[in-house]
Amino acid sequence: MYWYCEHVAHFWKMVTSTLSEMLGRDLPCTPTATLLNIFQYSKSEKRIALSGLTAAKKILAQRWQPPHTLTRSQWLNTFLDLTVADIFFARMHCACETTLATWSEIYTKLSTFF
Repeated sequence: MYWYCEHVAHFWKMVTSTLSEMLGRDLPCTPTATLLNIFQYSKSEKRIALSGLTAAKKILAQRWQPPHTLTRSQWLNTFLDLTVADIFFARMHCACETTLATWSEIYTKLSTFF
C-alpha cells in the first residue's frame, strides 16, 4: 500500500522532496530510505530526516483508507508537533547544547514552510 497507491506515492514524494530541501541534500524516495531509515547522514541530518519520516508514517497510519487526506500541511503540523515534543524531552533530560541547537534549527526550518 505504501508504494502502489497513487495518492500515497505522491505523498511520499512530497515528504522526501521537502526533507531534501530542508537538509540541502537528496533523500531518496525509496522504501529502504523512508520505511527502514537506511541512509548515510550526519547525526543532526539524521534527526531531521527521522523526525520528518516519523511524522509521515504517523499520518499514513491514521489516514491510509480512501478518501486520502494526505496533505503537506497535515504532515508539516505533525512534524512540528514531534519536533516540539523532542525539544521538550531533550530539555527535560538535560541534553547537551549541541542537541538543543539541532532541534532549535529544525524548528526554525519548519517554521519557514508555513
